[in-house]
Amino acid sequence: MSYQTVISLVFSGVTVFTAICSVYIAIKTLKQNSKMLENSTRPYIVVYGRNIRLDETTYFYLVVKNFGASAAFIDSFHISEQLEYGVNSDEDFIHRLNGAVIVPNQSHSCYLINDSVPKTLTIELKYHSLSLESKSYVEHFELNPKAGINMLQNNFIVPGKDPIDRIATFMQEFWKMNL
Repeated sequence: MSYQTVISLVFSGVTVFTAICSVYIAIKTLKQNSKMLENSTRPYIVVYGRNIRLDETTYFYLVVKNFGASAAFIDSFHISEQLEYGVNSDEDFIHRLNGAVIVPNQSHSCYLINDSVPKTLTIELKYHSLSLESKSYVEHFELNPKAGINMLQNNFIVPGKDPIDRIATFMQEFWKMNL
């Protein structure tokens, strides 16, 4: 074998190795980009508690909000604990979310009796994206719905008995909720 043949074989081997590495890197990059695209456009459904204080009374709401960038279709929403709603009814209002569509930044809230809210809620949530070829997501978590809701806040308007003060307090609470 001549010297030139050996050099040609070595360069051919290096070229084949470089081509295989390039294809591998391209495939890996495409998979990573696909995952990043999905994460940036998927729905993110979050459940949290929210207090609203009006006329010295505190109202507790359980809020379900889509913080993602695409609409979510709720396949099933289940809370293992029994909840007491702020109205006299035998209906389980949380189960009304089954089959609902929640668009980005939309929230659904449910009024609960403040003293009856358990310290821990176990939630199982199944939903799929309407824009990502029906990609499904399953969330199973426990949360303390009252954690952090009574943080100290400055009330610029002191509630009074005057109707104007009551309206101002009501508007202040909506401002806190960013409605």
